[in-house]
Amino acid sequence: MKSEKVVLITDRRAEATINKLFDELYLNLSNLEASIAKLKVTTLPNEVSTVESIMSEDYKVLGQVALAATTLTVIYTVPQTKKAEISSIVLCNRSAGAVTVRLAIAIAGEADAVKQYLHYGFSIAANTSLTVPDIKLGSGDVIRAYASAAEISVNVFGREI
Repeated sequence: MKSEKVVLITDRRAEATINKLFDELYLNLSNLEASIAKLKVTTLPNEVSTVESIMSEDYKVLGQVALAATTLTVIYTVPQTKKAEISSIVLCNRSAGAVTVRLAIAIAGEADAVKQYLHYGFSIAANTSLTVPDIKLGSGDVIRAYASAAEISVNVFGREI
């Protein structure tokens, strides 16, 4: 369907040029519509497995622990055949007083060492949380946490890829 042209033109030559441009534009749009109508979408069998594979990589809870007092605890270990995208680690203080925490990432499950700590001696106020976002981990990497009191819950959210 051709659209209406609402143009005030005082020069007849300009009017003819504009009319010609509108006609060419309409013809090009008609050709484009015809080309789009001829397009077909083909789904290949291996695309289904790719979609299923992506869906299986949904974000989820990867680790969830209520820490014991003064004990370095493994929260999550990346499986040997995977990597992990950690969207967040949340340390929640459930007590009425401040609790001191530590949070470490051990590459390939190395023994505890000071170089691994993201937070060391960090005080979480009563009934509040500490959130650590966006961490990428390799195969066998380990997240560990420690608390001065048995009032800290740790949750690790992300996906394995």
